[in-house]
Amino acid sequence: MNSQLNYILDKEEAQVISELEIIRSDRKLYPLIRSPKSFFIFSLANISARFQDLFDIPKPLYFLSVDEINMNCIFSEDTFSSIFSFVFEQTVKDLGYPKKLHKLFKTQTDVIDSLYRNLNTASLIDHTLNLTNLTKAMLSIGELGWIAVALDKVLFDKLIKHHNIKISNNFWKQATDFVVTSMDRKNKITVLEYLKNNSSIDWGFVAKLTHYQFTNYSGIKNLDEVEAAIKKEYLGYDSKLATQELEEINTGIANNLSLYNDWHKKLSDIEKALADLIQIGIKIRDDRKIAQGKGFVVGKYLVDNILKSYGLSNRVDYKTLTVFEILKGKDWILENHDFLNKRFENSFNVNDYENCEFKSYLGKGSLILDYYKKVFESQNELSTELRGNTAFAGKVVGRVRVVFSGEDFNTFQTGEILVTSMTRPEFVPLMKKASAVITDEGGITCHAAIVSRELKIPCIIGTRVVTQILKDGDLVEVDAVNGVVKILEKAKE
Repeated sequence: MNSQLNYILDKEEAQVISELEIIRSDRKLYPLIRSPKSFFIFSLANISARFQDLFDIPKPLYFLSVDEINMNCIFSEDTFSSIFSFVFEQTVKDLGYPKKLHKLFKTQTDVIDSLYRNLNTASLIDHTLNLTNLTKAMLSIGELGWIAVALDKVLFDKLIKHHNIKISNNFWKQATDFVVTSMDRKNKITVLEYLKNNSSIDWGFVAKLTHYQFTNYSGIKNLDEVEAAIKKEYLGYDSKLATQELEEINTGIANNLSLYNDWHKKLSDIEKALADLIQIGIKIRDDRKIAQGKGFVVGKYLVDNILKSYGLSNRVDYKTLTVFEILKGKDWILENHDFLNKRFENSFNVNDYENCEFKSYLGKGSLILDYYKKVFESQNELSTELRGNTAFAGKVVGRVRVVFSGEDFNTFQTGEILVTSMTRPEFVPLMKKASAVITDEGGITCHAAIVSRELKIPCIIGTRVVTQILKDGDLVEVDAVNGVVKILEKAKE
């Protein structure tokens, strides 16, 4: 998408708020997510017209960014329902339809895998061409990731109703057990396989091999940091210990798969199809995160080299550019670099998909943050109870700790209730210490749901507003049997 840049310097505050009100008048306004600017180059601002081509539905209409850590997308309410309806209609015609989309998804992850394997080799010498190919693949896996969302419980409920069948609660428990190798296990297996087969360990090589595991929405760790983290985690490992741990992991996976297959054989044909769809959704969500991590590493490498070839390494922060802007070339970046470097300095940026414009209201970022705060405080100030979907059942009473990024990790204490917008791989150590997990986003196949089931801790997902309502120290009851969070006592200011 070649959005035109508009630098809006002289808008009155009332005009800016008025325009935002118009944007959200018929769309759902979600809380701003903490998604730092290092994610921006492959952010929703880059979604192409292929989104509409793939699903034949309206695209997300606006992408917002306020500063280096606050971004969001404002969706038309019709977008979500259109995705569900489209995938539902295709799946009713052909229960194998999601498998076909998963096959398409796999072809795109293979492109990213190939680029990652060939990092720092002559085969990546054409940085511009490879960045173009990488971007197409990254956009595709992002768009196909909506399949995983559509394959969540909303779609299954529609399919069950359509086929007029009854599904027991036990079905959901069995069908959502993670029987394929989870992302976290895959990451561990990658390291253990190397340690098993190499008596002399090259930690620098291991760091390059696993660099993608240390990328997230908060940024990309440098190789020295990755090497230090890997050495710390696997200190004392040798080939024998790695082999033993691999055998334990593989045995556990085989046992889970055997139990799942025994259960699966007893299902009716339609129940088997529904169970298979759930597993596809889980696999797409997990594999997308691995592919994105690899894509971020490759993308940074390519962009660094492109800006270096332009002679702009020290003049422009790559994190303030979208891929499409980088590909416009040196002259365009030079012409706009003063604005680009100010893009995240208290600005309110709107990517307008309908009119193909990227508008930036310079100096208005804090105004928008205040606006968001007032909107959600007025909506939620009287709330004493929240509702979401159960990912893993259980009841817990405890104190809340709100965590948005790695910067908050050190504050988390064992036994606290983890509250966040959504969990990611780097959250797993916290989840192991948490007594329960509550998220704004997610469905039954999301990361929080998968990991909470593996750890067997109560988890409620998809509350939409928990990070806006609960504060550090609030005492709450997490009833993950019924998907309810009750506020028992507000923390003292």
